[in-house]
Amino acid sequence: MSIRFTLIALLLSLATIAQERSNYKVRNNNIASADTLSLLDQYDFLSNNSDSYREYKVIKKDWLRRVRKHLSDSLVQTRRSIKALTDDLSSHNMVIDSLNQKVESLEKINSRKDKVHFLGTSMEKSTYHIILWSLIALAIVFTLYYFYQYKNAHKVTKDAIDRFNELDEEFNTARTKALEREQVLNRKVLDAERKINELSKDS
Repeated sequence: MSIRFTLIALLLSLATIAQERSNYKVRNNNIASADTLSLLDQYDFLSNNSDSYREYKVIKKDWLRRVRKHLSDSLVQTRRSIKALTDDLSSHNMVIDSLNQKVESLEKINSRKDKVHFLGTSMEKSTYHIILWSLIALAIVFTLYYFYQYKNAHKVTKDAIDRFNELDEEFNTARTKALEREQVLNRKVLDAERKINELSKDS
């Protein structure tokens, strides 16, 4: 009678442990639906669709790997965009330098003549200056635009790296806590098995 009662209590204890483990299961497995979201929204998706265990969040490793890949892809794309913008900025700087050289050359000609020749056409100085400064203003506008794009891309990259570091730190913390909980559960199972063996020997 005592052995039967002990076995029933042990089975109930193991069922409780299994129930605690089942609490780790995620309620919503449709992580693919978050692929088109922003990185911040994907982080919120993980937080909102993960189970809670006491004061902890239990997140599937596959979800973390998937979000981490999206973050890595975003960083690669951002770096490519920065590279392209940097190349464009260098190209426009070369255009500006070339235009400045033309300005110096044309100003020398203008100082000797009432009219200047520009692109094979003779024109008044006033007309020449209007065209020239229009070109310079256009070049400056393009330079400022690409500089703004470059600064914006740099900020996006910094924000993405900061978010990546936060997610990586949370992932490492969650993994450490999960290992600790697994060790505790394993000790409980071993203790239960040892009690069964002791009871079997006593009987």
